[in-house]
Amino acid sequence: MINFYSIQFVTFLVIALACYYTISKKKQWICLLVASAVFYYYTGVTNFAFLLVTGFTTWIGAKQLSLESQRIAELRNDKTIDKEEKKVKKEVILKKRRTIMWGVLLVNFGVLACLKYLEPILKGLGVIDDKNVLGLLLPLGISFYTFQSVGYLLDIYFEKYEAEHNFAKYMLFVSYFPQMIQGPINRYDALGTQFKEQHVWKDEAATKALYRIGYGLMKKYAIANILAVAIAKTFDTPATDFSGVIVVFAILLYSAQQYADFSGGIDMVLGVSELFGIKMAENFRQPYFSTSLADFWRRWHISLGKWMRDYVFYPFALTKPMKKFGKWANQKLGKHLGRVLPAAIGNLVVFFIVGIWHGAEWHYVVWGLYNGMVIALSDILTPVYEKMIKLCHINKNAAWYHVFQIIRTFIVVNIGWYFDRITNVVVACYSLKKSIFKFNPGAFSQEYAIIFDGVKEYAGLMAIIGCLIVLFVSILEENKISVRDRLYKSPLLIRWGVYTFVIVLILFSCTRVGETGGFMYANF
Repeated sequence: MINFYSIQFVTFLVIALACYYTISKKKQWICLLVASAVFYYYTGVTNFAFLLVTGFTTWIGAKQLSLESQRIAELRNDKTIDKEEKKVKKEVILKKRRTIMWGVLLVNFGVLACLKYLEPILKGLGVIDDKNVLGLLLPLGISFYTFQSVGYLLDIYFEKYEAEHNFAKYMLFVSYFPQMIQGPINRYDALGTQFKEQHVWKDEAATKALYRIGYGLMKKYAIANILAVAIAKTFDTPATDFSGVIVVFAILLYSAQQYADFSGGIDMVLGVSELFGIKMAENFRQPYFSTSLADFWRRWHISLGKWMRDYVFYPFALTKPMKKFGKWANQKLGKHLGRVLPAAIGNLVVFFIVGIWHGAEWHYVVWGLYNGMVIALSDILTPVYEKMIKLCHINKNAAWYHVFQIIRTFIVVNIGWYFDRITNVVVACYSLKKSIFKFNPGAFSQEYAIIFDGVKEYAGLMAIIGCLIVLFVSILEENKISVRDRLYKSPLLIRWGVYTFVIVLILFSCTRVGETGGFMYANF
């Protein structure tokens, strides 16, 4: 586990910052590259080798794609060749570009698939068992840096920008240490260009970065780690058959835990990056204030959603079969279905991949398809829903209706969490059934004591305080009020009061719970 409050990490960060801001401004990127190499090498020599393979194959592939694009441009301007010969030569070059692109994709996704899915698949087929394993360990952040590197390759393939000719500078983009733990999935045109700029220390920016790190630490240690204990006792102890009321309660706790763990970790890595003057992609935007499931996925794990949209959904929608299907649906089924049915299929494909990305387990596949089906059906049934709204004379701009949409979406999301958290699909379905038909609220107090048995005194209070802080901050941010800006401009007494309270909350929370397995999304 990477502990952001550990002496080792803090020492590493202080040394890296000192070197970064004292070295020549033109060589700051070199300092970051060395720091990133040291950080990742520390996780294992083998891990470092996989990182180099991904970096080199996508860099050399993208560079070759750019050269082939130049050849097409030169061919277009060549006056000595007739149109037919140009057409033939252009097709040869385009075929070569496709071969390069698919070859690099196959190498990188092949490596990721072998490391992530080979062992579970062989176990499922009965080829190996728990006593006879392959011993394949996932390198830290492999899913994130693979997707990020492949995104760069595809941007070059679609000629979005020029390829990076300096391998060392490109490797900094791939291996930048703050993003290696759990993302976000950055884009080269947004992140890579910042490495080439000169950065100077700014007290205000550094202070706000520390705010973000502290807020992330609070979410991780005062909420996620504490709640993990009760959640595990509910879902990881099959011998205990809890009532529906406790299952629902544990799912709600999981909803808070997962958000606090993932968004807390993201806050920490973004804050660390901001200390170096580098802004990475945002990954969360108050997702539990979403008014639809599609809106939720535009607010939750934003960088993955955008990656899937740009590199899976749109290319899939533009394939000849999908275009043909869209035209057929438009003619036979009407304009609405002609428009939404191809998108519905695209969403199912995207969320199937998102499910598989989380792990080679059936419950993740079901969870992914559940999200895809809900979004697809929502689009398909939009005219029906609009008619119902009109018949009931509902004002869609009314405050109560907005609150209703948020609550409705929150319920839909939490139904999905059953299949995300409960590893057995049959048990997940049974738990969902029990939540509806065997709720039994009278059993709450007794079973609550069971799942929180062993949790140290006041731990629950720490989690409640943490959740209330997150709720308060989220409400302000949802209303376009920057909490970091407000805090920075507050009187000294208020600022130091907040600092002291958050630090005490974090430290006290760390004494209330033991090791919980690190960041949840680091496992993906």
